[in-house]
Amino acid sequence: MQVLLTIALIAAAAAVFIAVQQRLGRMRRDVRAAWELLEPNQDNEAAKVVYNKHAVAYNNALQVFPANIIAALTGFKPARLFKTES
Repeated sequence: MQVLLTIALIAAAAAVFIAVQQRLGRMRRDVRAAWELLEPNQDNEAAKVVYNKHAVAYNNALQVFPANIIAALTGFKPARLFKTES
């Protein structure tokens, strides 16, 4: 009985790990897509706002448990922000 409980706990932890890693991956892709819009013209304030919105959401997600532990284990790094004029 205790072996089954241990297996269930390990499976649940693995499912959480995979779900968080996939969510962080999607958020990182959103940041990269916003960067691709910003990269050709870094003076575009609207593109900076969109990029910063995605970067802030991603960076905030990296600081919350259990994502902070998973990010450290899997190499997710915070995105840098651009200063906007507004």
